[in-house]
Amino acid sequence: MPVTRDPHPGPTLTEWLRQPCADAGPLPGVVRPADVGGAVAFQVLLREGALRPVRDGVAVPRSRPVDRTVRATTLADLVLPGTVLGGEAAAWVHAGGGAPRHVELVAPAAAHLPVSGEDRSVRRALLLGNEHVLLGGIRVTSVLRTALDVATAPGRGPAAPGHGSRGGPGPARPSDAEVERAAALVVRLCRVCDLDVSGVRRALELRPRWHGRRTARRVLEAASAARPAPGPALA
Repeated sequence: MPVTRDPHPGPTLTEWLRQPCADAGPLPGVVRPADVGGAVAFQVLLREGALRPVRDGVAVPRSRPVDRTVRATTLADLVLPGTVLGGEAAAWVHAGGGAPRHVELVAPAAAHLPVSGEDRSVRRALLLGNEHVLLGGIRVTSVLRTALDVATAPGRGPAAPGHGSRGGPGPARPSDAEVERAAALVVRLCRVCDLDVSGVRRALELRPRWHGRRTARRVLEAASAARPAPGPALA
């Protein structure tokens, strides 16, 4: 029996993904290889410009802007229940840049500490109510809290039970390279999110029990030297 072809076929997947949002109707959220028939098809759609890469193995339709909600959504499968995305991964969500290969999760001080894995680590820390926000269906540390955590991270080493920015031992003395890298990330957060480095320094001094204060001061001093222009403080 001959196959009857539709005389007015709809757009191909590539054509549909390329359409402007206003004309395409509902678009899918994040797209993974399994959503489009496998890794080969995924790479073809990337090469043809139908998909915009967000991080390894995750993309969005080319017509969809990549903002912090989209970036958070691409990490949702790595965030464990009851935890908050923090550290460099949170900085990437807020300010973009290079996508993280490893994510840091923060568990409330009183909660059971989930087991870390190859692609994620979990540490325990106290988070105030205004120190995390809901983005893309997951909790992410606020911009200010993220800047504080990034400034404290050099020399801290792998996350471990009881090891957090509040409670537990402070970090070892970091190298100059670690400090410079953290300072550059703080500067990016401040530039993209209209945060003032001096505001981050004030927030640090208002936390008398903050562990790793010496490291954070060193990082923020380097960040201040790299970005002297003030901007509005952000809580």
